[in-house]
Amino acid sequence: MITPGQANAVIAAILARGREPDCRPFAVAMVEPGAVVKAFQKEDHGAMRRFEMAYGKAHAALALGRSSNLVRIRAEEGPLFMDCLIKASDDRIFPEGGGRHPCRPLDGDAPGHPARRDPGRPPPAHRLQGL
Repeated sequence: MITPGQANAVIAAILARGREPDCRPFAVAMVEPGAVVKAFQKEDHGAMRRFEMAYGKAHAALALGRSSNLVRIRAEEGPLFMDCLIKASDDRIFPEGGGRHPCRPLDGDAPGHPARRDPGRPPPAHRLQGL
């Protein structure tokens, strides 16, 4: 498990990295298995519902065992399935891309879990590195 201090250190690195290319304000939720929030930070001038979006993306990625970008693709390919999953999660799932799993090695494997990205698909080039 990750400590609150470690979670906040990762969030600080993500926020710093987002400022480099002059991105819009970030919101970052660090969650543990079971979608238990460990830490959350939102930059100034971020939109009002950023916590719900960040948490919903993390919840979706954990629920489906894939990145939120692949969750978005799954939602486009199977809208009825995703609608049922959203209802089953009490509307916690936000099926939109953009969330990352910064603690997952670049080969796609989560510690203790097999690779969960689509077979033959290389890891995204934009995955955070060096955290």
